[in-house]
Amino acid sequence: MKICFFAGANSSHSHRWIKYFANIGHKIHWVSLMPSNEPLQNVEFYDIGPLSTNPVKIMRQIMKFRKLIKRISPDILHVHSVGTYGFIGASANFHPMITTAWGSDVLIAGKSPIKRPLVKYVLQKSDLVTCDADHMINAISKLGIETNKINLIYFGVEPDK
Repeated sequence: MKICFFAGANSSHSHRWIKYFANIGHKIHWVSLMPSNEPLQNVEFYDIGPLSTNPVKIMRQIMKFRKLIKRISPDILHVHSVGTYGFIGASANFHPMITTAWGSDVLIAGKSPIKRPLVKYVLQKSDLVTCDADHMINAISKLGIETNKINLIYFGVEPDK
């Protein structure tokens, strides 16, 4: 399967997800708004950054991301976080799109009168939303997302370490 992850290169969580899927044989494309300091084996990496809050620059990144997604033509787009990555990912209008909510992107931004509509937009455009705690399911469902669209994935422990 060809999976495109749209996630920050500075996230250890994203590194683990991407490394896992690459190691079990999936074709992985990783798009980020920042350069990677730690390239992963069997992963094609694309930096379309830098991360910006400027609306004009974000529109340019959306267009750049749309073109890249069209060229990659993944089976699945997996966006990590509901914030800027989620907004750009949702605006690319690619399906199926999975969005992983990390916490503050929903718990804090979801309460902001300015950011709440953007958070809802991303979650509504997602075909599946994953999170790591029951309180996150509650927060996401309070934003109008049906619970059957939300999957709980607990972070585990690597017993060998």
